[in-house]
Amino acid sequence: MLRTHWGVEDPVRATGSDAGINAAYMTAYRSLRARIEAFFALPLSKDEPVGVARLRDLAEPGATQA
Repeated sequence: MLRTHWGVEDPVRATGSDAGINAAYMTAYRSLRARIEAFFALPLSKDEPVGVARLRDLAEPGATQA
């Protein structure tokens, strides 16, 4: 089993205006969505296992490619 940590700033800790708080939630959402989409684009088959390095690449902020 492979595991990776996708650290994202917790938007619940955001303070300030409603617009600023909403922006914090959108930032977290976009980051997680990009990583999830990239994860699902990886070749997940018994014949071609996903490498640890490729999962670590997804953990980097701004990762959007498989």
